[in-house]
Amino acid sequence: MKHGILCKTGLFIKNANQIDFIQMLPELTLSCLCEQTFILGLTHLWVTKDTGIVPDKSFVDAAREQWSLLATYRYPEAVKLSSGKPNEAVYVTASQKNTLDERRQITIVFPYNTKWNFGTVNNPRHLLGTIAYLEKSLQVKIVGSPAKVGWKLIELLNAEQWDTLSLKPTDLATYHFDQHAAQDIIWQRPLHAYEIQKYYLHKYRNHTAYLYECLQQDFGIGEPLHVSGTNYDPCYPGVWRISVKEKMLHNLPAVLWEGAEWVAAPIVKFLHEIGEDVTVHEGWVYPQVNDQAHYQPWLKPWAQFIWQKWQDFKDDVRWRNYVCREYAQWSMKDIVMATVATGTAHHSQPGVRIQAVGGARATMLGHILEVQREQLLKPVLVYKDALYYLSNQPEPQGILASMVAQADVPGRFSWEWALPMTKHVGEILMQDIPALEKQRMLQRIVQKRENEDPS
Repeated sequence: MKHGILCKTGLFIKNANQIDFIQMLPELTLSCLCEQTFILGLTHLWVTKDTGIVPDKSFVDAAREQWSLLATYRYPEAVKLSSGKPNEAVYVTASQKNTLDERRQITIVFPYNTKWNFGTVNNPRHLLGTIAYLEKSLQVKIVGSPAKVGWKLIELLNAEQWDTLSLKPTDLATYHFDQHAAQDIIWQRPLHAYEIQKYYLHKYRNHTAYLYECLQQDFGIGEPLHVSGTNYDPCYPGVWRISVKEKMLHNLPAVLWEGAEWVAAPIVKFLHEIGEDVTVHEGWVYPQVNDQAHYQPWLKPWAQFIWQKWQDFKDDVRWRNYVCREYAQWSMKDIVMATVATGTAHHSQPGVRIQAVGGARATMLGHILEVQREQLLKPVLVYKDALYYLSNQPEPQGILASMVAQADVPGRFSWEWALPMTKHVGEILMQDIPALEKQRMLQRIVQKRENEDPS
């Protein structure tokens, strides 16, 4: 693998232990980018945003006369974008037409459109360093898709049974393995009058929520089977059609979401555990048949590997560049999120997403209930893997103490910050706006405070 970075000042290439600089390319068309990548012997050219290139469909199509192209865009064609918003390419794989090298492929990556945390970086040395760290650690090529990296690692770590695991089942959406069967928690509530008088708002984050589920859950193999509700078994991965007569959680995030009918197995199991009156009608699941289980914890070796590398990147002796080390470390979360939560459709493994996201929702609700039961505290905002609590104490001790104590264990929370409950913060919490926008506004306040007081 040989990578180059094109930024506004020119082209940078890593050769052995040095970085070579090449002046700006004569023109910034895709044909020119492909030609220079080809001539320089690169496999990947990463083009930063500060070049001013807009890799929309017209930019890509203009190069098709000379190059065979396969472009991956940010949004599927079926998605209607707002007027004037281009659908930009994430990466373009190219081979030269009508030449002896027609089989040789190169890839032009637009990192700011990828799901890599380092994608918005314009510093070529940091980009090259991060990619080099990742390839040295993971021993696979780093491409424009963290999901592809993740699934390549899964394939390598399950080599002996990959032929079985990689079988493409029937479209699982027809069996209700879709986004309606498992959803992250996005929830907020109005504040009580006495809560406005609290001194601090605390944010906690579980960065390894999905990774933890990959360690804990079994995942299906092959085709799911249809079973009746009388054959319900909490061990079977898959989806169950259920009805619930009443909700036991008051002024807390609901276990289910509006319109939930076919529900991921971990959530159905959780409903039973908290004593809900659940009727299971039928299911599409991976059961045990003739003493043979159609499920295994086959993501566990991969999750263990990712966690080990996540921890390894804390070694400042082996990975000396602080910036590249930080980007590489957080790339482990990128790989998990893209592979498990958002990247599975490409690999026909929606069953993985259903089981992991469903498990993460159930686990998060379990934590919320534990805090409510032991400390009589309820979150004011929940956004996927983030929890927000009010307190009179500036330090994180107390709230989620048992879950923060071992932050270096998968599934544990980390305390991110405490904001004084100023009038402005209180007004944000009281606003009737989407939870994501509320979270962004709070984060901007935190960043402003950090910029004003770097210590």
